[in-house]
Amino acid sequence: DQVAREIVQAQSQVKSRHRQLATAEGAIQSASDSYEKNVARIREGQGLPLEALQSMQALDLARREYLRVVTDYNESQFRLHRALGYQTPTEFEAATRQEIIAKVA
Repeated sequence: DQVAREIVQAQSQVKSRHRQLATAEGAIQSASDSYEKNVARIREGQGLPLEALQSMQALDLARREYLRVVTDYNESQFRLHRALGYQTPTEFEAATRQEIIAKVA
């Protein structure tokens, strides 16, 4: 029962972290777009340097958050591999799809 519970929890974490990746990627894209627009406005003489600085800080924050999410995602994948009984990623990659399904089921 404990092994099954660990597998279910690890699988749930992997799915959750995967969804967070998409959100973090979107945040980077939005921050990057904002930065580019602010720099363009400054070049046209319409924007303030402070606006570009703020968007640069937002981009930095978004990139840091993405890095955190990727790290958490990798960690959750590792936990799932361990819960499935694989000691190393190489063992997991070598397993057949049927073996993995049998262990999860």
